[in-house]
Amino acid sequence: MKNIFRLTAVYSLVLLICSSVRHILFQSAAWDLAIFDQAVYLISLGQAPLSSFTGFHMLGDHGALILYPLALLYKIFPSVYWLLAVQALSLGAGGTMVWLLAKQRGLTDRSALLAMAIYCLYPLVFNINLFDFHPEVIAVPAFLGAIWAVRNDRLGLFVGAIGVVLSCKAVLALTVGGMGLWLWAERRTKYAAIALGLGTLWFIVATQWLMPAFAGEQALTRFIGRYSDLGSSYGEIVQNFFLRPQLVLSRLFSIGTLEYMALLWSPIVYVFWLNLGVKAWTPLLATLPALMMNLLANDSTQRDLIHQYSLPILPFLLLIVIEALPSIPRGLITCRSVFVWALLGFILLSRLHFLRVIIGKRSIPGTLLNWRWRGSKIKVRF
Repeated sequence: MKNIFRLTAVYSLVLLICSSVRHILFQSAAWDLAIFDQAVYLISLGQAPLSSFTGFHMLGDHGALILYPLALLYKIFPSVYWLLAVQALSLGAGGTMVWLLAKQRGLTDRSALLAMAIYCLYPLVFNINLFDFHPEVIAVPAFLGAIWAVRNDRLGLFVGAIGVVLSCKAVLALTVGGMGLWLWAERRTKYAAIALGLGTLWFIVATQWLMPAFAGEQALTRFIGRYSDLGSSYGEIVQNFFLRPQLVLSRLFSIGTLEYMALLWSPIVYVFWLNLGVKAWTPLLATLPALMMNLLANDSTQRDLIHQYSLPILPFLLLIVIEALPSIPRGLITCRSVFVWALLGFILLSRLHFLRVIIGKRSIPGTLLNWRWRGSKIKVRF
C-alpha cells in the first residue's frame, strides 16, 4: 500500500508540474481558472464571491459549496497554485481509489496496478488537469470512494462521499441519482434509496432555491443556449421530449454521437471483446444523466476528452474495466497488450503537444503532437 501512495504522490506531482508550467508560461485562461481563483480568494477574505466575469455570486453559477472549504487554503497563503495542487491531488487520488476497488474485487496486485495505470493513462485525466481548474475533479475520487463504501457496507462514509460530490457542482446531483439506479440494479436497496433521495433533493434545492437566490433569472437561463435546438426554455425542452421526439432522436442517432462514443470507449475498447456478464455493464446506468446531457447539447466541447463534462462518466467506466480484468488474458488480449493500448490511447488523445511550449516551438508539423480529429471538430490545441 505504501508503494501505491508513492505512485500516487509521483503522479500527482507530475500533473501539478504540468499545470503549473502551463500557467507560468501564460497558457492558462481566465475562464475558468481566474473565475475560481477570484471566488476562493474573496471567500477567504470573508467577502461575497461576486465574479467579475459572470457578474453574479458564484453560488449562483453551479452551486459549488466546495469553494468555501477550499478558501481555508487561501487563508494560509493566497495563491492560484492551491487550486492546481488540489486538482492534481484529486486526480491522483482517483488512481488510488481505482486500485482499492480492484483489490476489493479480488484482483491480484498486478491486475490492480494495471487498473490504476489504465485510469492514469485515460486521456481525460491528463487533459482536464491542463484545462485550468474545475471543482468537478474533486468528485472523481469521491464517486469512487462512495462505491468502495457501498461494497464495504460503510454507510457513514458513503453519505460523506456523496456529500462531497454534491458540493462540487449542482448538476452532479443527476449523476448521483443515476448512481442510485445502478445501486438499485445491484440490489443495494438502502444505498440506492439514499443516493436517489439525496441527488433529487439537492438538485431541487440547488436549482430552485440556492442558484436563483444568488443569481436570479440568470441561474435558470444561463445554460439554456446549450440546448436551444430542443426548445427555448426548460419547460419547452421537456415538452418536446414527448411531443417532438424526433428532435431528441436525431441528436442521439448521429455522426456526432458515434464520434463521442468512439472517443469515450477507444482507450478501453478491449472490454467489448471479453465475455462480460450483464452485471458488469450495469454501472452504465449511473452514466446516463451526464451522457444524455452531453449528447443533446449544441456545444461540441461537451463531447470530447478535453473538457470537464465527461468526468462524471469516468469512474463508472473504470468499474467495467475492473470487472473485465479477471477475464484477461484471452487470446490477443493480455495484460501487456492492455497496457500498451492504454499508453497508445494516451499518446494519441492527450494534450501532450503542450510540451512544445516548454521547448519554445509553436508547432511540430507531421507529428501526433498537432493531431486533431477534423470530422468531430475536436481541436486538441491551446
